[in-house]
Order: sequence, then structure tokens, then C-alpha cells
Amino acid sequence: IDSRTVYRLGTRLDGRLVGSDPFTFGKGETHVVFNLRIPEVKSDTSVLDARELLWVAEPRPGGLWVTEVLHLENPTENVIDLAKAPLELPIGADAQDLEALQIDLEDEHHDRLGPKLLISGRVPPGVAVIAFRYHVPAPFGTVGWERRYAFPIASWRVLSPGGVVKASGEGLKSHPDETYDNVSYAVWIREGLAPQ
Repeated sequence: IDSRTVYRLGTRLDGRLVGSDPFTFGKGETHVVFNLRIPEVKSDTSVLDARELLWVAEPRPGGLWVTEVLHLENPTENVIDLAKAPLELPIGADAQDLEALQIDLEDEHHDRLGPKLLISGRVPPGVAVIAFRYHVPAPFGTVGWERRYAFPIASWRVLSPGGVVKASGEGLKSHPDETYDNVSYAVWIREGLAPQ
């Protein structure tokens, strides 16, 4: 036992990992009592919201690669099952070469249905990352689209490397450039999008 070490308890229940919050031993403590809470599985998707929706727009000849990263939040202590009502993410009918990059859900499955990406699985408590990318044609160097989400979005951010792409939209405001991995990105942000 080391008072500088962080511990975590866990067990498997029906093949699912159930873990405790991280904890430490106080100085001189040699045991700790910890009650694990087994999350219930619920199907009420109305509790889900998005902490952040990030779009990265990278220009390519004749088009644009768009990477979307959704930080989906389940603020409850329960697992939300999307089997009966899959999460619907709009992608646009002209999106090509759709590729899922990361989907942090248990038993995840995704399908494209026209202008939607349908995602099923189980959303654990906390924040789950869903990331995917696709290519959209940009004839004459311009592309436009409209998106509607069935859940609230706390922050929507659009990034473009090198400031080559310009973004505009209702409530979207330019912010100072940000740098990631030695690449400078132009940034636009909109806060507090209501579900539609």
C-alpha cells in the first residue's frame, strides 16, 4: 500500500466491466471499504447530450475532408441502451467514403442510412467519444450544409488547418487560432445549441 498510488476496484458482470471511481489510501490506512454500484441498463435516450461537437475541415482538390468528433455525455449513473432508438447523426446525402474512427460504446454497431449515421450500443456513464470522417465535394470551392441534432450541444467548434477554409453560419464566431501537434488551426465556435 502506497499513499501516493491511485487504486481502482472492478469486476465483470455479464461480461461487462464495472469499475469504481479512483481512490487512494490515506497515510497509515491499511484497508478501505468500497461499495461498487452496478449500473442499471435504461433505454431513455432523452438524458443524453453533447458536451462538445468538433468539426475539422481539411481542403482537398475538388472537395473537403470533414472529421466530426462528438463528446456524448451520459450524466446519469446508468448505462443507456440504444438498441430500440439508435443515435442518429446527420452527415449529408453527398458525403462519400464514410469511415468510423472511434466509437466508445459497449457492443457498438453503426450503419449509414442515406444522410444519417445510425449508432447503436450501450452508452456508459460519463463522456463517450464518437469520431468519424467523410469527404464532401466542393464544386467551385464552396460547400454548405444544414444539420439538426436531437440532443443539446454545449459547444460546437469548427477547426481548419492553416486557415485555408473559411466557416460561417448562424451564431458561429471566429476565435483566436489554436495549435495542435505544431499545426495552426483557424477556429470558430458556437455555444449552446438547442435540440431540433
